[in-house]
Parts: sequence; structure tokens; C-alpha cells
Amino acid sequence: TKAMYRLGSSFSHTNILKYNDSLILWSKNTQRPVQQMSLDGSENTKTLFTPSAQLRNLRVFKNKIVYILGTSIVAIYDMETGANSTVYTGTSVQDAVLVNENLVVVAKTSTGKGDSAIVSVNTQTKETVPLKFNGDVAFSLSYDENKETSPIYGIAIDSINGTSKTLVFSYYPKSGIQNSLFTLQAEDSTAFTELEYPFVFTNIGKNQVRSYNISAGKTTIFRRSASMPLKAAASKDRVAVLNYNGSISWYNPSSQILLADWYLTTDGDWIEF
Repeated sequence: TKAMYRLGSSFSHTNILKYNDSLILWSKNTQRPVQQMSLDGSENTKTLFTPSAQLRNLRVFKNKIVYILGTSIVAIYDMETGANSTVYTGTSVQDAVLVNENLVVVAKTSTGKGDSAIVSVNTQTKETVPLKFNGDVAFSLSYDENKETSPIYGIAIDSINGTSKTLVFSYYPKSGIQNSLFTLQAEDSTAFTELEYPFVFTNIGKNQVRSYNISAGKTTIFRRSASMPLKAAASKDRVAVLNYNGSISWYNPSSQILLADWYLTTDGDWIEF
């Protein structure tokens, strides 16, 4: 229907995440407080915590918030107890996912021989183990917390003899098995992954969004009519791609056909093309 409803003020935050019947509001590269806003129409908002350094990334896994401060700290905020704890301190941290209650997998830049771009961290003991991984840097991780056997998906850049290539990979932390879904013979440090089982979405190569059907092993490249894709969000039957010009392109996950392009006017109305 393209109808829009005001849920409340975002307090100039740059990012939102869904959490049960509320939203988590946060701002990238700032120290603005992380807040929770109710979606029941009351507009009730409470501050969860204030970052001690600039927030680089923030993810929600069940009742935990995993976040990165600067490029060196991975921390966890418990939504039930309000406890905040640092679980990893290192260098060139890119991303992190909570695989289970006791295991965080951190993506970072490898520092050289004997190091790895993927490390596992025990959240209780803080024991850190470099995992076998092919790639000099890993980032943009995706993980299905509802599937215990789900691999981690992400982007890796590997450089050999001065030549770089970018990979969309799947990785099993327990076994160390790593597979490549897509390969680009160039460096793409802005590529993303988005997981909505059974599809993994990515914009590797910057020009188009493509999906990989995990179950069928089939790749679909979405036809683009607007500017280059910036971000994707998916449900079971729709994919919304945010483009650099502010438009939103809609697709079916398994079809390359563009369903519609939406543009939001300054009056708060959607125009469809």
C-alpha cells in the first residue's frame, strides 16, 4: 500500500535493528548512546549503554548485542541482565558474530604468519584461537542463529604476489571447512553479505546484487535499473535493495526480474516506477 506510519523519533541515529517488539537504535562511528524503542505505539525509549569509543558495528543475536568499538574491541551487552563485557581485544577488527552462548567468531585483518583473519573466542574464559582460514582480511559476516549447523558467510580479500581477489565464502568454525561462493579478481572492500535462508545476498563487484540459493546451489543476478546497490534486506518472499541514490528496488529472492523501484519524496510519500 506504500502507507507510512510514524513509530517515533530516531534521535538522529544512523542504524536500526529489530529486536522482538522493539528497535535497537545506534549510530555508526559515533559514541551516541545505544537505545531501545518500543513498537507498541507508546514511543517509549530507553538507553541501554553508552559506548566508550566509536561504534564500528553492532549486531543482535537472540538476547545479546555484539558490538565493535573502534578497530580493536569486541564486547557483548546482555539485554536481560544489562551486563556489559569485553570479550576480545586485538587489532584491525572488522566484524563479529555470536555463534552460541559461549563462542564468538571475530573477523579481522591478519597480521601475518601464524595469525588468521578469523579467530574464535570463548566468551567465558576469553580463550582466543586463530582458525585455519584462506584470506588476508575478512568482514561483513552473516550467520543464521536459528540453525545450529549454519556456517558463517562473509567477504574475504586475499592477496598473492601483489594481486588481490575478493571472495564470498562460507565457513564452518568447528571443522574449519571453507568454501567460495563467488570470486572477483579484484579488491572490493565495500561488499556485503545478507543471509535469509536459503539465500545469501551480496553486491560483490559493486554493480549488482546477486543471490545464492544454498539448498539448490543456484545463483541469481538481479537486474538493476537504478544506481549502484548499497545494502539489502530480505524476507522469505521479498528482497529490498537500497541504492546509492536513495531509491529502493524490490525483487523476488529467486527471480532476477525487477518488481518495482520506489522513491521517497520529501513529503513522506512513495513514488513507484
